[in-house]
Amino acid sequence: MKPTSQGLQRLATAGNMGFEYPQSHSGQRLARIRWTVLAQAIQGYVMAEDSFSVEAEPIWAVLKEVPSMLAYWDRDLLCRFANPAYERWFGRKGSSLFGTSIRDLLGPELFALNEPHIRAALSGKAQQFERIVPGPGGVSRPSLACYIPHVVGGKVLGFVVQVTEVTALYAAREELKEQVAECGRAKALLQKARDELEIAQRLGEMGSWTWDIDQDIIDWSPQLYEIFGWERDRPLPTFEEQATLYTATSMAILTMHVRRAIDFGLPYTLELEYFHRSGRQGWLEARGAAQRDATGRVTGLHGTAQEITARRAARQSAAQSAHIDELERELADACSRNGVSASPMQPGVQLEDSTRVSRAVERPRSAPERLEAVRASGLLDTPAEESFDGLTSLAARMLKVPACFISIVDEKRDFYKSQIGLPADIARGLKGRTLCHYTLERQEALIISDTQASKLWRAVPTVRELGVRAYIGVPLILNGQNIGSFCAIDMVPRPWNDGELEMLRQLSISATREIALRAAMKASEAMEAAACAQALEKERLVAVVAHDLRTPLQILQLATHLIQRDSSNERARVTARMQSALTMMKTMIDGLMRENADATTVRLPVNVTDLAQDSLEMMAPIAQRASISLSLAEFPDATVRVDYGQMLRVLGNLVGNAIKYSPAGSSVHLSCRRGDGTVRLSVCDNGVGMDESEVALAFDRGWQGVEAQARGDGAGLGLAIVKTLVAQQNGTVSLESTPGEGTVVTVTLPCW
Repeated sequence: MKPTSQGLQRLATAGNMGFEYPQSHSGQRLARIRWTVLAQAIQGYVMAEDSFSVEAEPIWAVLKEVPSMLAYWDRDLLCRFANPAYERWFGRKGSSLFGTSIRDLLGPELFALNEPHIRAALSGKAQQFERIVPGPGGVSRPSLACYIPHVVGGKVLGFVVQVTEVTALYAAREELKEQVAECGRAKALLQKARDELEIAQRLGEMGSWTWDIDQDIIDWSPQLYEIFGWERDRPLPTFEEQATLYTATSMAILTMHVRRAIDFGLPYTLELEYFHRSGRQGWLEARGAAQRDATGRVTGLHGTAQEITARRAARQSAAQSAHIDELERELADACSRNGVSASPMQPGVQLEDSTRVSRAVERPRSAPERLEAVRASGLLDTPAEESFDGLTSLAARMLKVPACFISIVDEKRDFYKSQIGLPADIARGLKGRTLCHYTLERQEALIISDTQASKLWRAVPTVRELGVRAYIGVPLILNGQNIGSFCAIDMVPRPWNDGELEMLRQLSISATREIALRAAMKASEAMEAAACAQALEKERLVAVVAHDLRTPLQILQLATHLIQRDSSNERARVTARMQSALTMMKTMIDGLMRENADATTVRLPVNVTDLAQDSLEMMAPIAQRASISLSLAEFPDATVRVDYGQMLRVLGNLVGNAIKYSPAGSSVHLSCRRGDGTVRLSVCDNGVGMDESEVALAFDRGWQGVEAQARGDGAGLGLAIVKTLVAQQNGTVSLESTPGEGTVVTVTLPCW
């Protein structure tokens, strides 16, 4: 039976026909629409009455050429349409199947498998399922079958069948299943390896880590959590936040090596002191290496951390013993070279502690002439300077080393005048034994290619704590003495070639010239300061002499006038005053000379009454000319041990000041009290007086009050001289004054 023109007409208009489908299969909506329309079309031309050929029509070409089997079965399970693809699958032409039962076509076994789907389709439920379809020649094809109900007016008239071969998809799925299974097995093996690695890390107290630098994301293995005592649910710290996990020194060392790993891709192995969450401290052996992308850029780091606290303690104990043995041998060699007999240690006796260095190393460090040169350099405890920092920075770049420094060594520490690359906590200096100490007895460079190759170098604290593996140090010579060294260090072993040595030697010469220039400038400044001090001292001496000579000269001048005017017995008295003034001048000059020469003051027993009377007698002519009366209270019987001439200067200055600042017709009174092993000599006047601010400054050298400045006849030295001279007699001086009422100056001296 061939399709008729009426059937094709209905096929062409099939898209406007109504259809229904179960809402529960909405995911296959488009497929059901397509095949329901096709069922309507097929039914149209199957029921057509015209019999002319339509093989040339496009729709027939589609049905004929499609590789999938397409058919229509009615409710009686009889074929109403089958396309040519059935011939390839079942060996029967599609047109020969019209009216054939589907049971006969499939055979009892395959029909039994498909029957549930057939019944479901006839009940209005679309079906889709997989099946292996046997064909001619024993070929079996994996297939995907679709049964689409044909519903008209709410009644299922039949169903459309589409069967598509999916051999390739089936093979791909089977291959995918195998790959999934293989992945499962690999995953199981990987998990097993992880479990075994975790056990191994736990037994070895070692953890591993990775760091994505761009994202700053760090990942730890479980054992690393255990080492630090870090909770698993707590966010891991970023690299900057890891400063809380290590001591300051260890963090600085780690930062330096991480920077080198990122910049140059260099691996590192370090020993770091860390903090456990419980508060205890321990040591880790930390290893790290760079990870690069396809372009060679370092994008991350990975490494391990192993707990080595116990192992490190055992190693240090062994190193201590070995170091002591080596120091003893070094001491013996040094003594032998210097012709000194060393007393052998008794069997079983060891050095007192592991930090003691041999005398062969300690002796040049503590040599007085070397320490004098160190201090003469003027560099200790001075701030960083560009002239030195430029040299260390250039050395670090040229040598390609992580750290370079200029070390000045005194008896207690290494002071780093300049440095680049050292941890912040030791950037200005370091105590304890360092490699630089071994350059102090040298005139040539100390070169170490690998510190781990010698027990002596391994035992140096900075080698262990900073991870120094290579060292080169050129001595710095000042005034013929080795004051330190220009040094470079590396954290990996390296042979230092002749070019590198010569470059560092030339830089050290530049540093030495700069140091020598500083020392010369410092010495010049010291000499200039000393010269200025001597000049000031001479000026002070001249001022004192000029001040203190004024009084005796006034006395002599007045006495000369009296002698010229009086021819009576008064001459003998005036002559005595002149002699007293001359004596005072001689004593004052002697005292000044002794003071200038720092000689000891000569103190003799003196009666205080005689001292007071002599001072008033000396000042009488000046008081008489100023119309000032001098009075002396009754003195107690007391003796003081003083320099008589200097005390005449003291009382002369005090009485002279009282006369100078008292009005004519007033009096100056000298009194004395005794008590508690002292005598108190007081000079009291009725002069202008001073306020509190003036009293506070009265004993300052060069200070003058308003009244003295207005008079213009003084230098502000009198009370300063009094205070100095009284102090030389083991005494004290005090001043009380009231503006407009007068002043009382009291000198307190120890008495017999």
